Amino acid sequence: MDLNASKLDFDRVSVCPFIEMERLDGHLYDAENCLLAIEIPTRHYPALAPEGKHIITLCTVANYDDLATWGLEADGRRGSSYRTTKERVAAGLIGRAEKIIPGLSQHIVVKEAATPVTIACYTLNRGGASMGWDQTPEEALKPAQITPIRQLYLVGQWTYPQGGVPGVVGSGWILANLIKEGRI
Repeated sequence: MDLNASKLDFDRVSVCPFIEMERLDGHLYDAENCLLAIEIPTRHYPALAPEGKHIITLCTVANYDDLATWGLEADGRRGSSYRTTKERVAAGLIGRAEKIIPGLSQHIVVKEAATPVTIACYTLNRGGASMGWDQTPEEALKPAQITPIRQLYLVGQWTYPQGGVPGVVGSGWILANLIKEGRI
């Protein structure tokens, strides 16, 4: 996005109406009643985007099994009905985010929308899991980028610092800087 995110007073915010957690998946189509997480990783790591640009990630909860109602074709392919539904949900989330970041939709330069089906297609993660290990304190000790095996390095959602797109980008960024600085 080409919005000056440095003027925003947050880099991560979660908005969740007071509804029971088990009902979140049922409210996926209702942008007003779903979990919405907004992250702007370039507030801390500006080198992740071209100068004057920022990355913003909007996330909500989606259950892989619920995507059967999204218009997937009988053979599981993502046809036009699926793409239309995905864009409608993305537009709803952007509209909701505009209550926090006014004018956001006018500043989007590149937009990618992903569902658990998208994630499963590109990562082969069962059920389209996007966060790697559970995001709980018990699972917080993820492997670092450097391993005991010579010249074997780790990046991705299964490693430090966290899952999801910002965490994966951060994981690669950490390793790239370790290499660049000659520390490995």
